[in-house]
Amino acid sequence: MTSTVAGQSSGMGVNCMADIDVVIADDQPLSLIGMRSAVADQGDIRILAECDNQQLLVAAVRSHPPDVLLVSAEILDDELGAVKQLISHTRKKTRVIVVTSHRDPGFLDGALQCGAKWVIHTEGPVEEIPTAIRKVTSGGVWHERAAA
Repeated sequence: MTSTVAGQSSGMGVNCMADIDVVIADDQPLSLIGMRSAVADQGDIRILAECDNQQLLVAAVRSHPPDVLLVSAEILDDELGAVKQLISHTRKKTRVIVVTSHRDPGFLDGALQCGAKWVIHTEGPVEEIPTAIRKVTSGGVWHERAAA
């Protein structure tokens, strides 16, 4: 079980100039590293916490309310109810981006109906992650129709 909070872990610096605070969560270590590396050098994005299970994720969202929550569907057991429940733990302005391997249009649409603002497919380019973070903070909502 891992939860890293910005400024409390070696290698995780606090970017005081960041405009967008993010919590990232995935139960797969390599995916979590990929999420981190996708935003690590973005001057306007700061990672508040990294979580590798649901319990740590809920605790991190409550103790470090982010602007954006970047979360894998798999850490939520691929259940839309879990997505909805997680979103209920976030503050009103927190935007949720779900990263998933699902290609089922029903899941993609369901995630948006539960309150996710963006859905990214795991096979998509990692460069899309910072773009998605910026767009949801500006009110954007989207998911990859091509992945469906």
